[in-house]
Amino acid sequence: MSSEIADGITPAGGNDGDIQKQTAMLADLRKDLESAADMVNQIESIRGQLENLRPLLRNNADARSTADDLDKKLTDIEDNLIQRKFTGQGQDTTRFPPKLISKIGYLAGGVGSGDFPPNTQQVEVQMLFKAQLASLRKRLDDVVSGDLGGFNRMLREKNVGNVVAVSP
Repeated sequence: MSSEIADGITPAGGNDGDIQKQTAMLADLRKDLESAADMVNQIESIRGQLENLRPLLRNNADARSTADDLDKKLTDIEDNLIQRKFTGQGQDTTRFPPKLISKIGYLAGGVGSGDFPPNTQQVEVQMLFKAQLASLRKRLDDVVSGDLGGFNRMLREKNVGNVVAVSP
């Protein structure tokens, strides 16, 4: 057995190259999880600011309506990243489907479960998740640069402070 280890073969059966491929994919999945979490944090920050502005906008139907539309767009993006409907009453994972962050985490768990390289299906699923994440990132960037920019212009005209979009 010691000769197998010396030849680069681990006791579990994978070789050094296999483990390097696995580690590379796990590192890439971690970056995707961090990117998705940054998006959720950015959305939550903006939505929190919108909520804090509501009392200031109560007498302005246009600004209130624009804030509501912005909040709805942000919530739609966030709902694709995380499952916000957890009740804590049990069986939530059965009642409400997992969203992208949970799916990426599940994939990482599968990839990391042995000393073998990712299989073809895992690589294909990762590519699907990357495409979904990129699409959601583009949607969020469009909302922040377009909708939020317009909303902030409206707020400045009314002498109300801007909503700050903290970028990751």
